[in-house]
Amino acid sequence: MEVSMLMIMGVISTVLVSILFVFQILFWATPKDMEGIPGRLGWPVIGESFSFISEFSSPSGIFTFMNKRQQKYGKVFKSFVLGRFTVFMTGREASKILLSGKDGMVSLNLFYTGQQVLGPTSLLQTTGDAHKRLRRLIAEPLSIDGLKKYFNFINSLTISTLDNWHGRTVLVLEEASTFTLQVIGHMIMSLEPSGEEQEKFRANFKLISSSFASLPFKIPGTAFHRGIKEEHLEIKAKRESGTSLTWAEVNNMPYTAKSPLRPYSFLGFGNGPRMCPGINLAKIEISIFIHHLVCTYKWRGLDEDDSVQPTLVRMPRNKYPIIVEAL
Repeated sequence: MEVSMLMIMGVISTVLVSILFVFQILFWATPKDMEGIPGRLGWPVIGESFSFISEFSSPSGIFTFMNKRQQKYGKVFKSFVLGRFTVFMTGREASKILLSGKDGMVSLNLFYTGQQVLGPTSLLQTTGDAHKRLRRLIAEPLSIDGLKKYFNFINSLTISTLDNWHGRTVLVLEEASTFTLQVIGHMIMSLEPSGEEQEKFRANFKLISSSFASLPFKIPGTAFHRGIKEEHLEIKAKRESGTSLTWAEVNNMPYTAKSPLRPYSFLGFGNGPRMCPGINLAKIEISIFIHHLVCTYKWRGLDEDDSVQPTLVRMPRNKYPIIVEAL
């Protein structure tokens, strides 16, 4: 149960800070482009759309759709879904081709709603020099040095958020979402953590984010008990009595913030020229929150329902209710 709750915290932070965009391992094509590629196009007009939608709504999402066809046709296969001829590519090699190629070789293709919400000049829609210029503008504020000035705010907000958890049922999904948006709202618009403006910001963000998706932030369950919890309790034990978490401690959390990964094996933040610019912010938020969480409480889930919402971002349907107990 403890692992599930931490995974949800990681998912929410990653999803929101990544701005929830769709960059899946597929690309749009024409029938002529797909000559010689294995697969099937399904029924006229509708193709394999019904199968795609049906399996998308299952707990495993489109993984089931893709896995069945990968087993039959290999790592590259064609289909016709949602009105488009599509080539699906799976595996690390495909990710490297799509994400590290020369800018313009592969273009980001948001769903129609995402295109309408963001417009043609947003970071996710631009390419070439325009895209590079926008990334340069936001690079410094989201760098490690740029984020250092927000450390005290994130640390204090984490402590006050967790203080309110004691003695009540906590819906982890709601709490994680609220916390992450409070941080982002303060950073980009100097919003206070509560109040009418913060509520408007959250409401508008939910409308916009309904057009996008992100991959989960992966925290291996067994490794958590051997690594993360031990690491954070050790940090707390070394700290002087009465003092709080410091920037130096967060920046030197090797297990939490700097876990080594094979290139292109984890795409929660993308990779290459279009890697999510909010990667450092997400890591800092998660590191601070998990530190105070595992040093303050133990918890248990209140509902064994493990069903998920049939949305692009797979989230627990019950919002994962827990009850906490002080250590």
